Amino acid sequence: MDSSFSTLSEFLAFIPGGGTLWAILMFVIVLGVLVTFHELGHYLAARSVGVKVLRFSIGFGREIFGWHDRKGTRWSVCWIPLGGYVQMFGDQTDQEVNEAEKHEAFLEKTVWQRMWVVFAGPLANFVLSFLFLTTLMMTGEQRTLPEVGQVIEGSAAESAGLMQGDLVLSIDEQPVGSWDDVLNVVTSATGEPMIFGIERAGEWEQISVSPLMKERTKVTGEKVMVPFVGISPSGETFDVQHGVGESIVLGAQQTYHYTSMVLNGLWSIISGQASAESIGGPIMIAQVAGEAGERGMYQ
Repeated sequence: MDSSFSTLSEFLAFIPGGGTLWAILMFVIVLGVLVTFHELGHYLAARSVGVKVLRFSIGFGREIFGWHDRKGTRWSVCWIPLGGYVQMFGDQTDQEVNEAEKHEAFLEKTVWQRMWVVFAGPLANFVLSFLFLTTLMMTGEQRTLPEVGQVIEGSAAESAGLMQGDLVLSIDEQPVGSWDDVLNVVTSATGEPMIFGIERAGEWEQISVSPLMKERTKVTGEKVMVPFVGISPSGETFDVQHGVGESIVLGAQQTYHYTSMVLNGLWSIISGQASAESIGGPIMIAQVAGEAGERGMYQ
């Protein structure tokens, strides 16, 4: 499936406006999956407390196709792929509901039942993230080799003597297994000298690197001081296979990690540490989705 997307991306690249078409296609696919699971959460929660669902729609506007299930719900796919909705019976205060139908009306349910129906949509997206990340781990996680690809001229790394092709095995006696480990250790540095344990031409060496502290603007717009060593990865990758149990744990950890990033970003905006202008809309989502589709599943 990943190779099919890559082939389609390469094909569209030769067509005038193909990049835009690719971004739109990825946007529709990503948004469609997210909306479907989100609304499915509302739907299942509504059914669990006895609320009658009149319509489950993916998209807005004129219906492309649809059908009725045995419960009387109309399932629809519509032309405008910018969202979706679940229409529940008795969810409007001005809607007439007779005595015999009250047990199926949304507004006749208890506060806790209505809260459950509302909360189930976002909850379904969390579950989707967990399932996706767990599946990704089970199929084989691709990591970047902790090998130096480029040393920036005039950087702390160049001054210390790090060279292209050096394989980083440890930093301050902390084992390094991938380039992500290198980033995690370096970004937590305070500017003090760091001891890089490297393999060069089959020989083990230790090099002391004193990172420079530079100001950087985060995606939220917040300005922070971060350590800068001046190296980039070679881009060489390797696969890591995980068992079912380990994949579940890693999937949960990654879901927590990304959720924390989102909440921290929102708090930065609310507290005034970052600008609300850093929030992206549909155009940014389309751009990011298109770039992710071009890179493939693992990168």
